[in-house]
Amino acid sequence: MQRGLIALNGLLVVFALATAGWGGYVYNRVRDLDSIDLDDVLRRGDETPVAAPGGVATTAPPDEPQPPSQPLNFLLVGSDSREFVDSEEDADSFGVVESPPRADTILLARVDPVAKTAALVSFPRDLYLDIAGDQGRNRINTAFAAGPSGLIQTISENFGVSIDHYVQVDFEGFKELIDAVGGIELWLSYPVRDWGRPGPGEPLRNISGLDISETTCVQLDGTQALSYVRSRHFEQLIDGRWTPDPTGDLGRIQRQQDLVVRAVSKALREGLLNPVKLLRVLDAVDGHLFTDDNLKPGDAVDLASQLDGLDVHAIRRDTIPTETYITPAGADVQRISDQTEVDRIMRVFRGLPPEEAGAATADVVPGDVSVTVVNGTGRTGEALAARQGFEAAGFVVLGTRSAPPFGVATTSVEHGPGEAAQAALVARHLPEGTLVSEVPAPGITVTTGADFAGVAPQPRPDAAVPPPGSAAPAAPSTTTTTLSEEEHLERFYAGVGSAECYAG
Repeated sequence: MQRGLIALNGLLVVFALATAGWGGYVYNRVRDLDSIDLDDVLRRGDETPVAAPGGVATTAPPDEPQPPSQPLNFLLVGSDSREFVDSEEDADSFGVVESPPRADTILLARVDPVAKTAALVSFPRDLYLDIAGDQGRNRINTAFAAGPSGLIQTISENFGVSIDHYVQVDFEGFKELIDAVGGIELWLSYPVRDWGRPGPGEPLRNISGLDISETTCVQLDGTQALSYVRSRHFEQLIDGRWTPDPTGDLGRIQRQQDLVVRAVSKALREGLLNPVKLLRVLDAVDGHLFTDDNLKPGDAVDLASQLDGLDVHAIRRDTIPTETYITPAGADVQRISDQTEVDRIMRVFRGLPPEEAGAATADVVPGDVSVTVVNGTGRTGEALAARQGFEAAGFVVLGTRSAPPFGVATTSVEHGPGEAAQAALVARHLPEGTLVSEVPAPGITVTTGADFAGVAPQPRPDAAVPPPGSAAPAAPSTTTTTLSEEEHLERFYAGVGSAECYAG
């Protein structure tokens, strides 16, 4: 027995040494990723209030990087670099090499590892604003032409936020990253494609290569995922006709955000910090992913481990509100359409406490409340009508979807912990008898029932919320055989990104 224990201890020592060596190898592999010195534009250390647009406090960069336990702002940039293009097929889908590369996707992410919350805001690539360094007004993606520093400064100066870390990936890196994690599951109600004209006078063709005929839960590989998020002429085959995305670039941004959330969900669900899986990911992005040199390997691993338990379905997602604008030179661009809404969106990224952002006060107003609308009856046009009603009343609608097999009798409002006041306000715009309940996940979801007759523009007086089980009798669900343009729009919104593939 004594000899057996000695042998077992020896094996444990060998195993421990081997594990330590493996961990050191992984650590060094992370450290070897390409990095950029951005100390002059990134926030470092504790927040120091300085002036910002609209008089909102932001931060100046002191001496030391923010520790990973603190809320952090990450600027995530997808570069349109085409250096990987080496075939005619790739050139058809991605175009030829352009110099210098531009920022094709621009996302600001706020991660709070202690509260286990996250938020995303997207900046349209054609957003027209002041470019840092006295470069005048231009599209935001031109700020990237001279490198990341110009883009970081442009966002910081225009939106009053400080950025802690920078992450950049190019087209090829995105493809390889999706393949390395085993692909991404996506719910598609209809076949999709990218169909348009590459330029004036050119024939119609599939531009990005997006062409997926499968429906329901579809597994996208890296090439398909890249085409999906790049598509600028997105169409769905609904009732035998190809229906273009009526939201244009906004729909493209929503698809990008959705895929980011799904990738995070898969990474957390499948434990990609496992050394074998992590090395596969690192090998895939080698040469295609860049970070600031303050994002240390240990900090990145600590941050990822602290986010265990993050509910990815409740990640807040916003887009800078814009409107079409023709510049004095005749360029077709986008400019900010609602500065008040921009300030509301940016509060969380400026580090304002919840009580200042109106997230947990008794005096809640519609502009502080975001809802997701679910069609629970199957009646055509219902989720779209609810969306329009909520927006007309001043609420922020994150998205709409359907919930087959339908047949819901009573309209309901589900809310996360600490969101009772917001949910009560939402319910006061809905039929009397609307059921309100708390669920573990944050976020407010409205599911329409047979009693739903629209969203009231003004709230009803405060009244007691009926208990669960007091549902009104179900009314028969109705359908139409000929869909109006509005109903086609409703079905288009519901066709992409339904929740069925988020299981687990």
